[in-house]
Amino acid sequence: MARKHQSITWDVVTAKHVREACRRFDAGLVTCSHPARNTFLILDGKRYPAKFIRGLAYEIATGRKLDPNVEFSGGAETARFFQRLWFQIDYRPRGTCHQQKIQGSNSSHDVARASKKGSKAKLDEKQQKETLEKVLEQAFGPVELNRSFD
Repeated sequence: MARKHQSITWDVVTAKHVREACRRFDAGLVTCSHPARNTFLILDGKRYPAKFIRGLAYEIATGRKLDPNVEFSGGAETARFFQRLWFQIDYRPRGTCHQQKIQGSNSSHDVARASKKGSKAKLDEKQQKETLEKVLEQAFGPVELNRSFD
């Protein structure tokens, strides 16, 4: 007989719970058994596996541990959850090569808007360079500009 799941009320999870989940992750008190593939929480310059942190924050808020394989989804659903709490997310939908940064800077917003419009989006040269710099920083970390090589 299948067990009936209790209803999940995500509204009980606050930014404080999310920060505590990240603190526990950083301290090595918890580990994520499955690496994140396309959705990351960005907090204080660090990338966290968003679905794992979401589940841990729920457990901190309620005392109830969820089964992430059955009781909630990652990806867009988890990105929306963190957006509601005003956190920065690096979300890369499967099957796409661009990333969508939610609650990011204006330049990143321009990237998302430009990717939606395709070739019709027009950015001047300076905006293009700034946008490219932001995309590279999101994907690889700090970017050094105007570097020359031997």
